[in-house]
Amino acid sequence: MKTIEPITTEAYGVRLMLLEGYRNLFRILSRQPIGGRWDLIAVDKYMITEILSQGKIIKVGIIAEVSIDFIPPELENNQEVEIEHNGEKLIIKSYTEYEALSNMVYYAIVTKINKFRAMLRNILIKYRKT
Repeated sequence: MKTIEPITTEAYGVRLMLLEGYRNLFRILSRQPIGGRWDLIAVDKYMITEILSQGKIIKVGIIAEVSIDFIPPELENNQEVEIEHNGEKLIIKSYTEYEALSNMVYYAIVTKINKFRAMLRNILIKYRKT
């Protein structure tokens, strides 16, 4: 299996990374320094995730867009996501902040992202327009 490395650059003392797909996300995260300043954007066909380390705080934002003309019942009372619907597209968002105390925070971040991806996968399987 081919290992995919992120596209990386640095600007103003902040390491910027772009990763295609989520397969290597934990491996890439675990190489980032706790307390450092870096920004990682991971993208795939259905969603975008930004993980921003500002030193002591790591912010995670996830957004997905699905072409369906209603709000699925399983999202109506879901407190972990924000939803927007314009009649044709459903936009699902999640924002979380973590204290950067140790490398264990990366497990929590990847778990959160995987939970979001599982929810999105279920919605795509059940409701997506073909």
